[in-house]
Amino acid sequence: MNLPSSTPLYKQIEASLKPLFSKRIPKEVFGKSPSSIFIGKYNYPNVFAGPMVGLTDDVSNADSPGNWYGLDVAKIIEYRLSLARGEKTIGVKNIENRTVLDLQDTALSKKDLDIEVRFEREPFQRLSFSTYLQPMGASGKMERFSLADNPSIPKKVLSLVEENVNVRTAVSEGFTHFSDVYYLQRVLSSGALGKEKRMVPTRWSITAADSILANHLLEEVREYRSVEKIQVYSNVWMGNHFEIAILPGTWEFEQFESGEPGSHLSMKADPLEYEYEPFEGRTTYAEREGGGYYSGRLATVEALHRMNRQGRCIVFREISDEYQIPVGVFQVRENCRQALKNTPTYFETREEMFSYLKTKLKRPLLQYLVKSRVLTQRKLSDF
Repeated sequence: MNLPSSTPLYKQIEASLKPLFSKRIPKEVFGKSPSSIFIGKYNYPNVFAGPMVGLTDDVSNADSPGNWYGLDVAKIIEYRLSLARGEKTIGVKNIENRTVLDLQDTALSKKDLDIEVRFEREPFQRLSFSTYLQPMGASGKMERFSLADNPSIPKKVLSLVEENVNVRTAVSEGFTHFSDVYYLQRVLSSGALGKEKRMVPTRWSITAADSILANHLLEEVREYRSVEKIQVYSNVWMGNHFEIAILPGTWEFEQFESGEPGSHLSMKADPLEYEYEPFEGRTTYAEREGGGYYSGRLATVEALHRMNRQGRCIVFREISDEYQIPVGVFQVRENCRQALKNTPTYFETREEMFSYLKTKLKRPLLQYLVKSRVLTQRKLSDF
């Protein structure tokens, strides 16, 4: 696969957003931050850490993936070009550092904040892409960062920080109160939580929050009654087509990722990835799919929790050549969430479901069945 910056779609977007790409960014920026920070993973434990500061007056949606469903890639890139990222090398355990304390106040705030960032030199506008993270715009090493506003931090979050409860408990309790995985990702990344506080690279915090929250909800889901009928949910957004099947039985989960030629997944030797989780959970990281697995899993568990049911779940993700520019795992999470809000199609037998999936999936169903553990099982209820 070509790099995103060399694809026709990118060149088209670059031309349409030329004023933003060519905009001069001064050394000193005073602007709104959408309560956003970024913690890098390079050279861990001494990482780049810093705030995201707005280059326009309105940054309310610039770092709000939960509000982006239905947008096209161009609009998301436009949002990301409206932010500049400050960078300073800091040890992840150096949480008494003044910069880290200000970063924590920024991340914990539930409102946009006025901040001031002075860069070592004028940053220039550029974009970087990741399958994990939202697109990133301008960045630069900073000399100084300060808050010019008072953060609005919920009392519940302050109590979790001050009580020094473990990270899993803090994230789970926070979700119970706010139901906002994106806010909790920021809080976790800032290093404000836990008994042994440390900053967490943004990429890691995204997956950790998805995993912790799904595990928390599964404590209840595993006690629910099974769904009664086979049901399949569908959705397509940004060249990502999802079919999500839920079958009667106890909790199991598997996810497929299939990439067409021209998609970002097609560069792999085998553009059909697969991960599985049994009823009791898994003990190893889902290396083959990474963060996308945990985002799809969270969305699926959230839906079961709303239904007060459990089941055997399969997520099929087919990535077309329309998806030339990766925008991060939030796209998987929001795509699956939307699919599971759509009206499902119900089936009496697996054979009926297979016939339906053959008409919906581009990859031959047999290639999925060869790998699947859930779809090839036979339960007593099937006879």
